[in-house]
Amino acid sequence: DNLADNGGNYVRIGMAPWSTGIDPQANNIYAQDKACALDSMLQIAARRGLHVQLAIDLTKDIWKDDGNGNWFVAGPSPYKKTGMTEADLLQDSAALVNYDNYIRYIYSRWAFSPVVASLEILGEHDRWEGYEGREKIFNDFFSHVDNLLKNEFGDSLHMISTSTTNGSHYEIFQNAAISVIDRHHYDNDFRCNQKRYGIIHKRSVEKINKPFLFGEMGMINGPVNESDADDFEHCNDISYHNALWSTFFMGGAGTGLYWWQWKNDAYRESNYPAL
Repeated sequence: DNLADNGGNYVRIGMAPWSTGIDPQANNIYAQDKACALDSMLQIAARRGLHVQLAIDLTKDIWKDDGNGNWFVAGPSPYKKTGMTEADLLQDSAALVNYDNYIRYIYSRWAFSPVVASLEILGEHDRWEGYEGREKIFNDFFSHVDNLLKNEFGDSLHMISTSTTNGSHYEIFQNAAISVIDRHHYDNDFRCNQKRYGIIHKRSVEKINKPFLFGEMGMINGPVNESDADDFEHCNDISYHNALWSTFFMGGAGTGLYWWQWKNDAYRESNYPAL
């Protein structure tokens, strides 16, 4: 409601373990409490005229998690065999069957709706173990998902996207299956927005000739400055205000999407007036 009240019309919802991640299992059973929460969120989005970028698998969450919602912690996978990397899972027949069923479930429950503008696949794919030198595996996988949507679902309208954290990995966005260049960028430098302008207008990026979106942005969190994404320290008035305003005028697909946790809403309302 706060976003819509201030003229926003596009939001990214990450199906992460700590929020709406439905915890896909090998037996195609999904967490219904989180699925119902996502039902409600998309109903609100429809009522308020918001379009959603649904990030269905954030940084290996689809197959690997420690069971406690810790998304970068190594944990068991029903498909990962000894010696396999996460990238190998994209070529494992059993894992692919499970992933296809996961997409079918998401599509039948949510993505049929025009509220869902795009599906983000393999969020921050360049952080997957085994990515370097094996980009073709990821390219083939995005084409596989595109084929599933178009030929099984008869859907050529929903956009497919992915996201990267590394400025050296834009070649993946040349894939015809991907509609949007999506970069995640965090920086504590006061010149960070000047850097973002340079990222959007980098010659190699402009040659791809696709809409550009900062799907995540903000100040650096984590061990670098002894804070995590839940701390208020990762977002202050200056960073929040300047990042939203500047990216709006950079020539991208729209205002960059600043990282935000729901539990910080009261802090936002009391500190950040309407843009």
